Amino acid sequence: IHQIYFMQTAPFFSDIVGLKDSQIGPAMTIGQFAEIAVMVATGSLLAFFGFRWVIVIGCLAYFLRYLIFSIVTLPAWVIVSSQALHGLCYACFFAAAFIYVDRVAPEDIRSSAQTVFGIIILGIGPVLGSYVVALLNRVYPAIDGVPDYASLWRTLSLVALATAIFFALFFRDESTAQESEAAEGKAA
Repeated sequence: IHQIYFMQTAPFFSDIVGLKDSQIGPAMTIGQFAEIAVMVATGSLLAFFGFRWVIVIGCLAYFLRYLIFSIVTLPAWVIVSSQALHGLCYACFFAAAFIYVDRVAPEDIRSSAQTVFGIIILGIGPVLGSYVVALLNRVYPAIDGVPDYASLWRTLSLVALATAIFFALFFRDESTAQESEAAEGKAA
């Protein structure tokens, strides 16, 4: 659902929100600045909440942003302002996940684990995102040539909510066990 954001937000801002092409870049930049701000706080968030809840926060930020996008009758400033949630989406989901992989992967395969994770997220993600958008466009046909963005974003918001629930219920943070084992090994 992250890659679909990059594929669909600019046309959504143009077709539905009514932004001019010259306004779309600055509107998207709100998310980038928010990302920088949240990245600065990611270490503190991880220390306070732990990996499970930081990743859940990221999923819930996706849920909220896509839910806001799905309410196409909201004022443009509300939809554009919701771009600030991108910081939580990216830093709390992707950055935290990269840090987690780094933390749990054995040192001798850490680089390979990061590469595989990156390929999944940045390689396979866009491909799957394209298929999902095509599927959703078939399920929710365009109206007068304009995609049914409300249904698209609502569906993605529900996927994000389901992911948040899944993580909250089933994610086991193995990094804390490894840290305890490492501390015990040093104490011995």
